[in-house]
Amino acid sequence: MDPLSGIGLVGSVLSFVEFGLKSVSVLGPIRQNSRQSSRNIATLEELAAHLTQLDAQLSSTFLSANTTNTTASERSTELAEIAHQCQQLSNQLLSMISEVHRPGKSLNVFNGPVTRRKFKDQEEEFRNRLVALQSELETALSKQIRGNLGAPDGEISRRLDITTRNIFQGLTDPRYVQRGQILSQVAAAERLIVRRETRLRLIDSPDHGPEFKPESQVLRAVQNAIMKWLSFSAMQQRLEDIQETHPGTFDWIFDARLRQDGYTSFPEWLRRNESGIYWVKGREGSGKSTLMKHIWRSPKTREQLIEWQGKSELCTAAFSLWRAGSSLARSQAGLLRSLLYTLLSQKPDLTPLAFPYQFSVLYRAEADDDVQNDQKLDTASVSELDVAFRRLVDSNTSSMKIFLLIDGLDECEGDIDQIVRLCQSFASSSNVKLVFSSREAGYHQFRTDFARSPSLTLEKLNKKDIEAFVQESLEQNIAFQELAHNEPTQAPFLVQEIALKSQGLFLWASLVVTSLLRSLDDGNTIDELRTKLTSTPKELAELYDNLVGTIPAQDREDASRLLQLLLEWNKIQARYTYDVKDFKAMPLLDLCFADGDIQRLLGSAELHMSDEDKMRSCQNMGRRLRIRCADFVKIQNKGSDSQDEYGTSSRIEFSHRTVLDYFSTSQQAKELWDITKEGGFNPPLSLLKSVVHRLKILDRKSRPSRKDTWDLALAALVYANHVETVSNNNSPDERYIGLLDELDRTMQNHHANQLKTGSEWTSKTYLLGNMTKNDKGWQARHQARVHWSNFHPSISQPLAWQNNMQSTAVQYGLRHYLTHSFKQTGGSVRKKKGRPLLDYALRPLEDLSYTLVTPEIVELLMGNGANLDEYFEQRTCWEHALFWQYRYSLGSKDKNSSTEDRRLNNIRLGIFRVLLIRYGADTKARVLVKTGELPLEKEVSLEDFFPICFGPCDEPGLVGLEDIQGFLKRARSSRRSLTSIRVK
Repeated sequence: MDPLSGIGLVGSVLSFVEFGLKSVSVLGPIRQNSRQSSRNIATLEELAAHLTQLDAQLSSTFLSANTTNTTASERSTELAEIAHQCQQLSNQLLSMISEVHRPGKSLNVFNGPVTRRKFKDQEEEFRNRLVALQSELETALSKQIRGNLGAPDGEISRRLDITTRNIFQGLTDPRYVQRGQILSQVAAAERLIVRRETRLRLIDSPDHGPEFKPESQVLRAVQNAIMKWLSFSAMQQRLEDIQETHPGTFDWIFDARLRQDGYTSFPEWLRRNESGIYWVKGREGSGKSTLMKHIWRSPKTREQLIEWQGKSELCTAAFSLWRAGSSLARSQAGLLRSLLYTLLSQKPDLTPLAFPYQFSVLYRAEADDDVQNDQKLDTASVSELDVAFRRLVDSNTSSMKIFLLIDGLDECEGDIDQIVRLCQSFASSSNVKLVFSSREAGYHQFRTDFARSPSLTLEKLNKKDIEAFVQESLEQNIAFQELAHNEPTQAPFLVQEIALKSQGLFLWASLVVTSLLRSLDDGNTIDELRTKLTSTPKELAELYDNLVGTIPAQDREDASRLLQLLLEWNKIQARYTYDVKDFKAMPLLDLCFADGDIQRLLGSAELHMSDEDKMRSCQNMGRRLRIRCADFVKIQNKGSDSQDEYGTSSRIEFSHRTVLDYFSTSQQAKELWDITKEGGFNPPLSLLKSVVHRLKILDRKSRPSRKDTWDLALAALVYANHVETVSNNNSPDERYIGLLDELDRTMQNHHANQLKTGSEWTSKTYLLGNMTKNDKGWQARHQARVHWSNFHPSISQPLAWQNNMQSTAVQYGLRHYLTHSFKQTGGSVRKKKGRPLLDYALRPLEDLSYTLVTPEIVELLMGNGANLDEYFEQRTCWEHALFWQYRYSLGSKDKNSSTEDRRLNNIRLGIFRVLLIRYGADTKARVLVKTGELPLEKEVSLEDFFPICFGPCDEPGLVGLEDIQGFLKRARSSRRSLTSIRVK
């Protein structure tokens, strides 16, 4: 059997196995239905027809494979035996279908206990044989792949064009094919070859045969899907937002003549014919990010790399980590995804080599001309991304040199050792150069592991840059121009003194210049300016203390409110934002709406606000910020259509990350916040108010889309969760309940309005027999009475669930709101129709943050009458909880790899602890889990289930696992009968 025929046989066998498993899952429910509906009959006939077609394909491929080469190897014999077993199973499945397929006859004959057991055993035995066959196929394929199935000089590769060969080798590379993924990758390789052979035959045929989806279109669709899978909204945002270099500064980085102790020539390192790491060190505020952006943007970088690049193709990628940004903006996963996205954008043909399994899954779906591709990939884990990068770097299918730039490595969340190893693995290849920036102080691991790497210390090299910046900033001020004219000898000394005292900190120099310019505007003399400079603290934290102290007494309360709102907004965005939303600066309009009296908003039935009113509010807020907080914030006016300084598209952010750190931790900031305590100011509550305000002023006549209203509603629910989180055990005041009730009413009004056309309910047409009928708006009127939470624009939720505000509050962890709601409904959990409230808590929806539902929510529900044994969708709530946890753990390959993962594991353990120890959940439940080896599935007790899902008891950071394990051991013989849960 030649290798190409063997690959074809593998594809046919796999198609049969997949179809067989699907068929047996369909037969059971049809057999249990006592009536032969037309739908069931059509399903059975479709199964039989497709199986007959598969059987013919299997026989044809098997015959072709065995006649191609008379001296079959041991591996070929194994595949032939597997194919023979498939044909036997095909006959058995056809027999099973024919027994059930009895048009016009009742299926009551199958519902007797003996017959029911017989057919159930038959289906189980058939399923087990298929699973065993699948395992045998994996074993045979492992041998094929270890035998260099896709080697460049192998028989298959010699018969393929270059593009197809590269893809084939990526899918069958023995270094990276993992058990459990072999079948999909080899099946994709088989589909690739079959499509190529078919194309060649069609080209040679006179009529070119049937229409055939172009291979370039298939490959482009798969590559685009993987690029979308890798991308996230803030990938390049931080790098774009970094301030551009001041004219004439940082050009020394490309000066090969520059020599200084402790400095390794950067241009020489770029040209040097070797890989490795270059470390840009510097204190906070020294301008590291600005320098890194200058290196990335400058054409001189590419010019200097030409010598190292040689005849290879140069690919470049950059990422700026940001601790104050979204989860992905500060994580290893975000770093790897961004770098891989950028590199694969330049070399899309290497996509199957970097991600062979994901490519195979998408290719098989996309290459099927008769099937719409809706394949969804699981979120990539850090380990998967790391391996993908190694594959890309180690590729021998392409001559490629890679230049990487990583800004702010010290801001990467996670284990420092892991981060160091990641960088070392990047630069271990002879084809990679990496330049990164970070602080040195406080990062002993960096100093140790990168001690021998070429480096520079920025604050030792940027004195002239700071002088140039200070001089130009001062000379642009009219008051300083007059001062320089009157004091021609003293004014230049001021510039030098600022640069010298800055000790290489651009940020310090910028803050001091801003302060001195205000003093100039107040009429200070040169001597007064120099005196003020002398008294200015050298350290940033002390300088911030000094600047806070200079806020006028009459402005301090207002400044305190505005700064607290901006600080709280940043905290919320950093905690809740992953990659779903853009993590940008705070909209100035949001700050306007957060400001003001909450009670006035609650008392208004409907609000109207013109564009001119919004513009005026933004302009007033901009002026307030400039007067009270100019040293700490900056306002972006990106995208504003107005010529005014501030507009409705303006955004506000802290002027530097050190300002955010200062206001998060300093005692002086705490004293500033205390000013607003007596008035009951609550920043998270004010932010919740801002979103409700925006919802209320949406113009219903312009029909805002469902997505627009839902985006605001979801933001409000996240803010509400934060209100409850910061309130600890103290119940938020009545304004909080009022805002959520207002949110509920406003969303319901928008929901009803979206079902109208003009002032009339939108009509639907439907077929009744051969006639078209109009429902005259009946469906729209009916849906308008259904709660708005049932109509999420992207998360599918059956109307049968009957979502309401209570179920929404459960999903977003709003314990105090639920407590209030339960009191309104009699002090206990009402038996809600549809999906039980407890099930929302135990089985979170996929697109919501899993950390929102806490043990306290579950305890509240249980304490108010929720029932663990309540059935919903063929399982009890307890069974659903175990099922969900195992499926989540199966897909989460990097448990405890990040702060968020550890937090979620602790929350889920807390929930299980409440259910088991306090509320008597079934301790004898057993869970059917996948093993990855024979037997492929096995039942495990809860004592084994929890370590599978959460790791060993001594896993660092996990709380409560040991308690659960001890409780289960003590209760081993004291609980109810066994419950078996099947996880597929």
